[in-house]
Amino acid sequence: MKVVGAYLLAVLGGNPTPSASDIKNILGAVGAEAEDELINLLLAEVKGKDFNELLASGREKMSAVSGGGAAVAVAAILF
Repeated sequence: MKVVGAYLLAVLGGNPTPSASDIKNILGAVGAEAEDELINLLLAEVKGKDFNELLASGREKMSAVSGGGAAVAVAAILF
């Protein structure tokens, strides 16, 4: 997850195509490390893809996850 976070920080910071080195530098700035294999896997998965399209795709997938149970439990406690 920290590799994804570092990638997102780079993109949101104005670097549309962060390299493995960019990700390592971001992680190193906070004293974190990540395996090269994980960084390269992420970069291979997002290569050539638009950040906004990736974000929209992720939102669609998350909307399919049911989250209604928690609200019912809270309502039961309040009433």
